[in-house]
Amino acid sequence: MSKSRDNVDTLDNLPGPGGSALVGFVQSGSGAIARTMQDKARDIVSVKDFGATGDSSTDDTTNFNAAIAACKLSGAALYVPDGTYKITSSLTTITGQFTMYGDGPFKSRIQFAPTANDTLLELSNGASRAEHVVLRDFAMYSTDTTYTKIAMDVYDLSQCVFERLFIHGTGMASGPGAGAGWSDGSATSIGIRTHGREATGLSDISIFADKPIVIAANPNTDADDGEDMDHWNWQNLYLVGNGNPLISVDTGLGVNETVFGGYQAWVGGTVGCKINDTRAAPVVPSRGIEFFNVRREQGTSASDYVFDLTFTVPVQQITFDKVLMAAGTKGIKLDGFSRAVLDQVTAAMTSTDALTVANVTASSVLVFRGCIWQSGATVTTTGLTQIHSQAYRSASFSAPSDAVYAGQITDTQFNVAKARITAANAGVGFVITGTTGDGLQMLPQAAGSGVVVRAVNNAESDFEPLTLLGETVEIRYRTGVATSAVAATINSDGTVTFASLAGTGSRTVVADANGKISAP
Repeated sequence: MSKSRDNVDTLDNLPGPGGSALVGFVQSGSGAIARTMQDKARDIVSVKDFGATGDSSTDDTTNFNAAIAACKLSGAALYVPDGTYKITSSLTTITGQFTMYGDGPFKSRIQFAPTANDTLLELSNGASRAEHVVLRDFAMYSTDTTYTKIAMDVYDLSQCVFERLFIHGTGMASGPGAGAGWSDGSATSIGIRTHGREATGLSDISIFADKPIVIAANPNTDADDGEDMDHWNWQNLYLVGNGNPLISVDTGLGVNETVFGGYQAWVGGTVGCKINDTRAAPVVPSRGIEFFNVRREQGTSASDYVFDLTFTVPVQQITFDKVLMAAGTKGIKLDGFSRAVLDQVTAAMTSTDALTVANVTASSVLVFRGCIWQSGATVTTTGLTQIHSQAYRSASFSAPSDAVYAGQITDTQFNVAKARITAANAGVGFVITGTTGDGLQMLPQAAGSGVVVRAVNNAESDFEPLTLLGETVEIRYRTGVATSAVAATINSDGTVTFASLAGTGSRTVVADANGKISAP
């Protein structure tokens, strides 16, 4: 009788708070151990465990915050199941070592309904770094169009990951994102705002907002130290803006070893990416910036650029790779750089600036590889000298697809696969001179007679002859204001025979390991 009563008591307790502790569980597979269902269920912590409803109408702010606090204490990941969770004020600040995930951005949605200007999610650890935060597979959404909102405001991060997030709403009065944006009446709401530091990755992020991405100062470091955007990776971004740049770096900040890659769909807004690094003496200058697979379209300002980039101290390396710039805006403005590579850039605009560079230095080098510059567009390379170019049809294109430009040529040796020099007469040639007067001179001869190539030094009293294989050439040198010349022949064994300048007979010489032939 007692045993039967115990069984009844157990059954009566099953629906209660401790009922799951009375039910056993064993996972399939060899080596599995017995656990209670209570222990098993606690493997996953859900916001619904703390009373959140996800019904889009009940205010789940308090419940959500309780769930965050519990997971911060235990270290457990926080699960946001399928549903729409109404949040009316900023959630509890996440300080680090935290994971929150949902069932995907079209299933799990946090609906922000602020009653004042506010931020939905803030990541900050005060004067220290916020490390190892993972946020993935949910949406941040708002039907509010009155208050200035920030979906994510993140400070001094290290080794954090944000994946498969969608920030959107019902705002934006016009433009490509009309009726679908995270917006307010004055177009000041922000999708993601970062405040430094390092080794953080974002992937598969869609943001429809007044200001999709804003990169701001790290409050814990000096701007000259270069830790406001250091070694970040932005992959697979779909950005739709409203009256502002899609990606904006606050004035006076640098960007280091940062990649925008995967697919980059940039739609609407004014500027595509704006950087104005005004630091005069940074410890770490901007460097290693890469834009890959960018498609820029439906820009709303014809006077703005896809890339508006200014560096007081030249950016050390910057790359534009597989970039399509549609008509409707200007192309690339690059002000201050050491090395810039444009690889498979297509500029489809026809009556505006496709590329303009400024404030180049003697060490600046600009490289085109497989680019398309639509006829009618303007390509301005002021301050640079074109030292290599593939032929192109000027009626169809405004600049060569492949070319190299440099601020100053300083190499003493280079290779030429094929060259042709023409002039109105034999006395007109091609001359490259350096700042000290040293020069390389190429003088066309009579038709069919090839070209004379010579290098003279600043004193103009000696020479270094260059030869063209298989040709009979002249070696010329300058004494005072006069130029003397002797005939020279390149022999089949690579030696060169020429008459003595002093009239003492011919001489045969061999070029040294560097290809230089000494004066006779």
